[in-house]
Amino acid sequence: MHVTLLLPGALLPREVVDALAEPLARSTLASMLARADLVGDTETEAPAHLAWLAEHVFHAELPLATAPYAYAALAGAAPAEGVLWHADPIHLELARDHLVVTALGRPPADAEADALIAAANALAAEMDARILRVADRWFLQATRRWDLHAEPLAAAVGQPLPTPLPTSADARRWNRLLTEIQMTWHAHPANEAREARGEPTINSLWLHGGGAWSPLKRGAYASLLADAPEWRGAAQAAAVTAEPADATPGNAALVVWDTLLLPRLLQDWTGWLDALTGLDARVAALSRSSELDVVLAGGETVRRLRSRPSDRLKFWRSRRLHQVLAE
Repeated sequence: MHVTLLLPGALLPREVVDALAEPLARSTLASMLARADLVGDTETEAPAHLAWLAEHVFHAELPLATAPYAYAALAGAAPAEGVLWHADPIHLELARDHLVVTALGRPPADAEADALIAAANALAAEMDARILRVADRWFLQATRRWDLHAEPLAAAVGQPLPTPLPTSADARRWNRLLTEIQMTWHAHPANEAREARGEPTINSLWLHGGGAWSPLKRGAYASLLADAPEWRGAAQAAAVTAEPADATPGNAALVVWDTLLLPRLLQDWTGWLDALTGLDARVAALSRSSELDVVLAGGETVRRLRSRPSDRLKFWRSRRLHQVLAE
C-alpha cells in the first residue's frame, strides 16, 4: 500500500534543530526518515504546505480560494451564491512599535462567537456582506468578488501587521468596515469576559482565501484524510473521498497531519515537541504497513522522502537531523 503523508510545519530552522537535537533524535519520525530515501527539496512560496497543496490538490497557484471549499465541507453543501472569504477571529497584540497577528489557539464558545458576529453584521450590511459561522469557522459572504489581496493566516501568525495597507477601492472599504468592527468589539461584553478570564480578546478579523466554489480537477489521490475542512472540501469538489485525519488510509491516499503547524508558526518549540510526541505512534503504525512518500513542509521549503517498511532494517543508512528536519 502506498500513502503520501504531508506534515506542515515539520521543517525547522537549523539553529532550532541544533537546540532540540536530543529529543528529536529520540523521535520515531526522525528515526524513520534517517533511513528513508531522500527524493529532493523544492523551494517555493510561503507557507510551503499551502504551495504544495495548491499544486497537488487544487492544481492552481497561490493564493487559493479555500473558503468556499471549507464551507462546503462543514455545511454539507457548496455555497448557493456569492463569494466566501475566511474571516478568522484573531487577536492583534501590541509590540514595541507594531501590531503582531496572534491566533486564538482555540475557537471561542458558541454564544461568545454569535454575539460578536451579530455586532459585526450590524455594520457589514453597508458592504452587502455578512459574517457566517459554521461549526468553529467564520466566513464573510459577499455578493460580488472583491479586488483584495489577502495573505493566508498561516503566513501572518506571529508576524507584524503588514504595512502599508492595501490601496484598492475594495481594500479601503474593508479596512474602514474592519475599523468600525474593532471599535464595536473593543468594549463588547464578550471581550470583557474574555479579558476577565485572562484570555486574549478577539479584536480583529483576518480575511483571506476568498472566492467562489467550482468543481476541481481530479488528481492522483484516491482519498484525502485531513482535519482542515478546506482540504476535505477540495477533495469533495474533485469527486475524491474525503475523511478525517485519524481515519485509516487506503492505497493512494493523501494524509495531512497538521498538528505541528501552529506551534511552528508561533515558534513554540515546547509545543512543537509535544505535537511531535503525539504524532510518533501514528507515524510508527503507518510506516509499518505502508510505503510512504513523506512530504515535510517548512516556511519556503518542501522536502520529500520515501520510506518503505524494510528501511528500518537498513542500519547502515543514518542521515543526520539537519539532512532530515532542518530547513
